[in-house]
Amino acid sequence: MDNSWDFTSRYRMGGSEPSRWDAVPLVLDWWVEGAEDLASRSDPDAGSDELFLAWAQGRESLALPIRWAVASPEAGLYENAPFSGEDHSFLDHYSWPVHAITGARLRFTRLPVLDQSWEGKTAGTCGFIQDATGWKPSPLQQSMDLAVILESCGITRISADS
Repeated sequence: MDNSWDFTSRYRMGGSEPSRWDAVPLVLDWWVEGAEDLASRSDPDAGSDELFLAWAQGRESLALPIRWAVASPEAGLYENAPFSGEDHSFLDHYSWPVHAITGARLRFTRLPVLDQSWEGKTAGTCGFIQDATGWKPSPLQQSMDLAVILESCGITRISADS
């Protein structure tokens, strides 16, 4: 089944009909605590391995919450994902998406998870994590187990000289 969804806005502007989106691709975007701060203040030419180790070293906990958004760059949409623990979500603003061809309701756990890179202008907030480790979360996964990721990458301890 292709990634094309129909839905409408839950809001009417000035008495008009709600806005409608047809055959819009949707993805799940993700970020992990502290990643956006490091990504925004890092040298864009910094290596992902170096950034990942610096970020991992600064974590107080090894169980890190993952935040989610439903996004459609083509349609300019970006809202908190439903069922992710946020107060307001995509479903507060839009109807439940249905498949553009079959009419089947969207299963949010079937949306593709955005691949983030750490390459120049296409760098995603968590691109250094995905690039350094090869890991990205499953749809709507609630937390990242940093200890498991570190072990699976052969990193047994993190020190200032890692």
